[in-house]
Amino acid sequence: MAGRTNAVPMHLFYCANKPYLFPMAVSLFSAMRAAGTPLAATLALEGVDDSFRDALRSLFPTDSVRIRKIPPGRPNAKYPLAMFARLLVDKLVPREVDRALYLDCDTLVLDDVNELAASIAPGHIVSAVQDDFANWKSGFTDYFNSGVICIDVPAWRAADVGSTCLALVLKQGMSDQQALNTVLSGRWTRLDPRWNVMTHFYTPGSRWDYAAAARQHIGIRHFTMVKPWLSRSRGLGASHFHDMAAQLRSVNPEAWTMLLEAARDSSAQQTAEPEPVS
Repeated sequence: MAGRTNAVPMHLFYCANKPYLFPMAVSLFSAMRAAGTPLAATLALEGVDDSFRDALRSLFPTDSVRIRKIPPGRPNAKYPLAMFARLLVDKLVPREVDRALYLDCDTLVLDDVNELAASIAPGHIVSAVQDDFANWKSGFTDYFNSGVICIDVPAWRAADVGSTCLALVLKQGMSDQQALNTVLSGRWTRLDPRWNVMTHFYTPGSRWDYAAAARQHIGIRHFTMVKPWLSRSRGLGASHFHDMAAQLRSVNPEAWTMLLEAARDSSAQQTAEPEPVS
């Protein structure tokens, strides 16, 4: 991988509202299980009361997991505030963090993400996986999926990426993914597709020749379109999620159940985390 070596463990960064606390917890647990060295994390939460924060702390009883409140405001009425909080990564993670890995809550980590610390090429700000499914619809020449992004935090801060993206969201109604691709065009490094195995990788007869190889050696499974915590299906890689969720349950069954019930109750009232418009 290109870029300088970073001996400091990757800092994980998640953003969630209440419906996504359960999958976020499973994702974080999976990342910690797969890591060869300890990981630190920042969880930026929207509209989550103390009882749910306490439930998360009971599942991750360590000082290395920090819980932050997402600043108020809603730049785009179509999407929850938590979707845009990733743009504030440089303000929400500790100042000393050099490399952050933003993960959507509907991801599952199956390999050591510390491998990604040196994945950003010189002169670039992030590394991510090309999203040919979205690119096919969007008209971009190169288009990355923003559900898994390795971020050079000082470079992001220096380029004021977050504020520039938010301006596009406010003025042009873009999703965060559209804004990120616009602002970071020519400044992102392609990751091996195995680090963001999206659901379209499982399409029979896929025209994307890398999909089969990525499925055989998954680094991160990204459950776009299908949400395994809302179903008992074990297909499309969901078996990995259910197995990891069962392991997390043993840490604190009461807290685990509380988060799962919140996710399922919310799904009955609203659509789960909307996919970015492309």
